[in-house]
Amino acid sequence: MRIYGLALGCFVLLMICGSAWAERAYVTDSFQVTVRTGPSTGHKIIAFLDSGASVEVLGEDQGWNRVRLRDEEGKSVEGWVLARYLMTREPWEAKARSFEEKYERLKALSSKTKGEWESVYEENQHLTSQLAEKTSALQTLEQEHERLKKDSADVLAVKEAHRQCSETLAGLEKTVGELRKENDALRSNERNKWFATGALVLFVGLIIGLALGRSQKKRKSLLMD
Repeated sequence: MRIYGLALGCFVLLMICGSAWAERAYVTDSFQVTVRTGPSTGHKIIAFLDSGASVEVLGEDQGWNRVRLRDEEGKSVEGWVLARYLMTREPWEAKARSFEEKYERLKALSSKTKGEWESVYEENQHLTSQLAEKTSALQTLEQEHERLKKDSADVLAVKEAHRQCSETLAGLEKTVGELRKENDALRSNERNKWFATGALVLFVGLIIGLALGRSQKKRKSLLMD
């Protein structure tokens, strides 16, 4: 029983020590692959491929792949690469780099969009302010228009009253002219009457004078006889 307990204690101690010493690790996804002139490590290295580089596979020979790639000058180069270093999926580091680039692009786009939105917001505020000013100016113009309409109505009323007064005045002037003519005619008739009366008086006086003259002559002639 003691031996069993001792063995169990040692086992637990070993497990604890093993757990304390063990450390989690990950295989790196970043390395370089050599490109050689032939399908073996004895052939000359003509290029290096970074993790995530894309190549065109042309053939396979005993664990090696013949590939075509572009060198630093952009020229087409063919060589051999160990097949175990090539895979059809994109490496995690390349994916992470691609995601990071996309994130940066999205971040830049977001910043640009934010700037454009702020610009649009400021423009909208400016347009709103201008709209308020134009609305106020329009209301002022409408009030001025109503006032002018009222003034125009008053002016039309004044013009109508002036026209009526002018017509009345013209009628009065015509009446006054007619009255003046009648008055002149009456005055002329009155003068004619006075002239006729004077002429009649003068004529009667002349007749009386002649009659008196003849009477006196007759008396003288009778006295002389």
